Amino acid sequence: MRPSKIFIVRHGESEGNIDKSVYGTKPDYAVRLTPKGIEQSFEAGKCLVSRMVDNGEGKKNCIIYHSPYTRAIET
Repeated sequence: MRPSKIFIVRHGESEGNIDKSVYGTKPDYAVRLTPKGIEQSFEAGKCLVSRMVDNGEGKKNCIIYHSPYTRAIET
């Protein structure tokens, strides 16, 4: 079955977005979201849910593919 919609979302604001020097102390995959990035992620989630298609049973199903990086998982 083909998806009816595909959404592409970038991670929320990360520590590396506001301070590039963080890459000198943390590996790229371990860089976390900032408080603002967490807030952005919640807003993105609300937006996505509002655009998802009902499966006919009152539910909205989805499959999420994401990077293994911490900031992507947090988003």
